Amino acid sequence: MSRPLRIAYPNALYHVMNRGLAYNPIFINDRHRQMFLGLFCEIHNQYQAEIHAYCLMDNHYHLLLRTPLGNISRIMRHLDGVYTQRFNKSVKRDGPLLRGRYKSILVEADVYLLRLSRYIHLNPVKAKLVKKSEQFSWSSYQAYLNDNAPHWLNTNYILSYFGDHIPSEKYKAFVEEGIDNEISDFYKNLKNIPILGCEVFIKKVAEKYLKKRHKIDAIPEYKLLQINKPIPIENIRQCVAEFYGIDVQDINLIKKETVTCHALLQCI
Repeated sequence: MSRPLRIAYPNALYHVMNRGLAYNPIFINDRHRQMFLGLFCEIHNQYQAEIHAYCLMDNHYHLLLRTPLGNISRIMRHLDGVYTQRFNKSVKRDGPLLRGRYKSILVEADVYLLRLSRYIHLNPVKAKLVKKSEQFSWSSYQAYLNDNAPHWLNTNYILSYFGDHIPSEKYKAFVEEGIDNEISDFYKNLKNIPILGCEVFIKKVAEKYLKKRHKIDAIPEYKLLQINKPIPIENIRQCVAEFYGIDVQDINLIKKETVTCHALLQCI
């Protein structure tokens, strides 16, 4: 399985998600949810993660965070890895808990931050667990309304968009407007490029942070960024050799019709 695209730089904003293996629950009781919130505190203190919104569903979670140090991989390794260890110990089990590597969406903050926080806070309503977001106890939404955020949760940044006068009430009205079509359409197909931003933002990120990375053609999502970079023939030969389990030197012995598009798509 190819590794998902990772874009990391200082002060990047991400929507991060992960779910239980085979859609199994990752939170069996409230003690597990509190354990997970404790890890939010840890990644804030140890890795300076800025947590702006979260939602803990039964078999998956949503997290909106900024990485001042550009260390998304270290943050998520701690969050998912340590939680799996502690969960397994608490229920006396062994083995993986989550489906594997987390899904991360790089977000253009100025355009999508507010709407994405609304999407996260409306998740329990969309799942029909509650009728209103404030009725759900395991998201950051109540902290936005009641001004009782823990030190590791940054509500001030989003609320600052609504001015100084009763920003929490304005934010509540904003959330109650519902998820807009653009955000809804984006998340209906998570096979899209893992960047939520305008065309200029996507191009800027691709040019600055992806073009110089080695072996970038091995990452499927990169092709969706539409950067015109030819694939060297040696890369193709290596991929086909790996797919068929042969030496690169023997690649010319394969008949043309046996080198299928499926093989190339699996490798490139």
